[in-house]
Amino acid sequence: MPTHFCSVIKYSLILATLVTAPFADAIDLNNVRSAVHEDYTRVVLDLSESTPYTVSSQENPAQLEILIEQTNLAADLDLSQPSFESTPIIRLKADVQDDASLRLFFDLDTPVITKTYALGPNQHRGDRIVIDFYDAPETPPAINTASAPAAATTRNTRAATPRETRKTNRSPIAFSGTW
Repeated sequence: MPTHFCSVIKYSLILATLVTAPFADAIDLNNVRSAVHEDYTRVVLDLSESTPYTVSSQENPAQLEILIEQTNLAADLDLSQPSFESTPIIRLKADVQDDASLRLFFDLDTPVITKTYALGPNQHRGDRIVIDFYDAPETPPAINTASAPAAATTRNTRAATPRETRKTNRSPIAFSGTW
């Protein structure tokens, strides 16, 4: 009986390790911060470590989706806390996936152009994902090509070296006669 009991304990520990191993290294989303600037709105996702992520968007309804791999919401994180007042963001929703990935949804009131990048830790902050939301430009008016001036053509130019300058300052030689 003691041998059987030890086997059960051993296999239970192995099973517990296998089940919890994918979650042991999970990264936490610790904070969501936002700031409104003159030309854009910035949202910063503070993470406990660096992790791969993907970004996708849709237009109808306008929404930005970020999938952050192997990430959980920190226990004390309240996603209703960041103020998105005076921004194109209506709300932020989160969904933890079965594979321990975190899917964030930014519901938007208008289409936007986004720039997303990761920042490593510095003296004051840890790893971050930064999302800048810019207003999408409105469709420009049609250009009437009949009255538009011809486009100027430009050539790649570089500053002449002193030797080239000397050569170009010589007077041109005119050839005449037959050859």
